[in-house]
Amino acid sequence: MRISLDGLEFKSSGDMVLKSSVKGLGAPTIRTASSEFSGRDGGFLSSQFYDMREIVLDLMLLGSNCQTQAENICQLEAKTGIRQSYPLVITMATGTQYTTEVYIVNVESDIESERYMEVQLTLMAPDPFFYILTGGDDAGWIEQDIEEIASGGYETPYILPVVWSPSSQPTIVTNDTDMPIYPQIILEGKYTSPEIENLTTGQTIGVNITTAPGDKLVIDMKNRTITLNGGSVLPNKVGDWWGLASGDNSIILSTGSGTDTKTGVIRYRPAYTSVYGGVCS
Repeated sequence: MRISLDGLEFKSSGDMVLKSSVKGLGAPTIRTASSEFSGRDGGFLSSQFYDMREIVLDLMLLGSNCQTQAENICQLEAKTGIRQSYPLVITMATGTQYTTEVYIVNVESDIESERYMEVQLTLMAPDPFFYILTGGDDAGWIEQDIEEIASGGYETPYILPVVWSPSSQPTIVTNDTDMPIYPQIILEGKYTSPEIENLTTGQTIGVNITTAPGDKLVIDMKNRTITLNGGSVLPNKVGDWWGLASGDNSIILSTGSGTDTKTGVIRYRPAYTSVYGGVCS
């Protein structure tokens, strides 16, 4: 196993050694809301959710000389600032890579000698899930085009041979996990009150707004934000936030004008509760 923190790699050998024990890569803690029945036995669970994930890395810094060790320490300090998140990538022996975003919440270090130092990093991931990098970009995102549905037909006048125009079909997005995936919708160009519907779940989200060529509208289902060119337009939201159900999801785009841009992009990341999620699914 190898782990990198914002590009700084820890592994079983070298100047920055990752000890065999890594805590926090399994299933996240379950947060349960419960209450006791009044005046009778038992109680009830009102809801269950996954909590934030704590990851603990035990490291050894082994410099071949004092200068190298000083460089090791400086590299580590550059990646342990507070009030900012860092990408964490876990590479398994199989080659599968998982990623999440973490914050540094504690650093403990013991200097044994000028060339040997033990460090324990405690990291906190607000998002309890890991995202697999295979098939996606460097953050695990997978993108597909979504299209406005158009009926099929043929061109007139009736000059043989008749030329048939194809109809567009819903975009099929496959969620191979047993967890709902909350995607982002990216619409760049001219749109009039665009709506995106998941036909599989029967849910629709839209934005009561008109954009112009060059504009970029982003609907983030997970973070529940809607931005136009980086600024919030959340009050213009209509419909429901929705996620991708397990299996195939049929997604369609619709707009209010025939001159609107006809396509957009849906991007999503398969979510796993542990670094073995991709193996077991």
